[in-house]
Amino acid sequence: MNLEDIILLIEDDEIDQESIRRSFKSLKIHNAIIIKESGSEALDYLKLAESSKVGLILLDLNLPQMSGQDILKIIKGQESTRKIPVVILTTSKAEQDRHDAFSFGAAGYFLKSFDFNEVKVLMRKIHDYWVGSERPF
Repeated sequence: MNLEDIILLIEDDEIDQESIRRSFKSLKIHNAIIIKESGSEALDYLKLAESSKVGLILLDLNLPQMSGQDILKIIKGQESTRKIPVVILTTSKAEQDRHDAFSFGAAGYFLKSFDFNEVKVLMRKIHDYWVGSERPF
């Protein structure tokens, strides 16, 4: 991921959206963040030409209409999106959810925090890792 890449946040909770957005701003991370609140919105966005600029997807598991697991399976099942790293951000501590996420191709699985400083630390770790990684395409 480079500084021009878009971060796609698939999250329906406005408080979590704002916390993640604020943490990136506070950390002076200037990648554009596109927020989609449902799986269908996110998948429609990924079909657009500019979705080729998506360098990282942050995905909640508990979404309306379509689960994050189902969205992950679709993203990883399509040639045009399968190489985009998807990091799960969730409140689910269920071992089955973690197992399923990795078996469907998630690059990471992190528990959400309600503490802003912890969110900042997590966003810094995620960002720094992906900025330092080479894209597979």
